[in-house]
Amino acid sequence: KEAKATLEEGITHFNKIDNKDLRSSIECYYDSRYIQLYTLLKKQDLVELYAQKLFKKAEILSNSDPQKNSYLVIASRVLADINIQQKRFEKANFYIKIQENLVPTLKNAFDVGMYHKTKAKYLLESTDSENLDIDLAILHLKRAEDNLILTKDSIFIHDLYLELSQSYQLKQDDISEKYYLDRSRLFKTEFPVL
Repeated sequence: KEAKATLEEGITHFNKIDNKDLRSSIECYYDSRYIQLYTLLKKQDLVELYAQKLFKKAEILSNSDPQKNSYLVIASRVLADINIQQKRFEKANFYIKIQENLVPTLKNAFDVGMYHKTKAKYLLESTDSENLDIDLAILHLKRAEDNLILTKDSIFIHDLYLELSQSYQLKQDDISEKYYLDRSRLFKTEFPVL
């Protein structure tokens, strides 16, 4: 409640900002914080609402705004993940393609890692078992690992290692499956992962 109140107090000051570009960028920042807040509160409908708002606002930000691509990647990642969960794979693919185009412009290891994690999840869940390229999914998960390890964020690393373990299980590689399952146990997760 305190976090929400702080965000809402900040929003009341938006209209006082004369510079339209600056105001729009700050609105994007607040939308991204609402996504985090509602993720932690497990309010998926509000996460999706704020991700859609962030995406629409970020699209019209000036190209000179240094955060534009970052906001588009955040919104696209969240919307891709939600669409994967809801089995809306065509929409998920749309948002993954946006990330594919923008991730090379970012220097943020977290966003790069999460793109690869989301791409792997899409490959694993949108493809029937007969056409599944498990090696490609594992490649994306390993690229996610290379980046997420740099962030030292145990919540996301825990989740990533579980996904790697499950992927190796699909591949029937018992040694790698156990290795990543054991690795996941080194990290405890207390918050939901999007």
